[in-house]
Amino acid sequence: MHSSKTLERAMNDVIEQYSRYSEQWFSELEDLFAYVAYRFGRREMQERALDYLIGLLRPVERKNGWQLAEATGHLSPYSVQHLPDRAHWDCDAVRDGFD
Repeated sequence: MHSSKTLERAMNDVIEQYSRYSEQWFSELEDLFAYVAYRFGRREMQERALDYLIGLLRPVERKNGWQLAEATGHLSPYSVQHLPDRAHWDCDAVRDGFD
């Protein structure tokens, strides 16, 4: 049987590895997003687009405005809903940016 200290060390190792992997994954997502970020215009809109993407990739039960907003740290769904509802951007150009 393992001692509680051994289990605690093992859990801490797993947490540390997960944290490193998570940081690396997020950094790579930001690098990938940089290829098309300019297609969203202003820096604020670029940040919203990245947040929207992150929200869609997170394990959110329902991908509605409120839950995406909560998953990305927004206080209301307004800023998250702005991208698909009211923002002016060219989805074909964004898609083509990855060709």
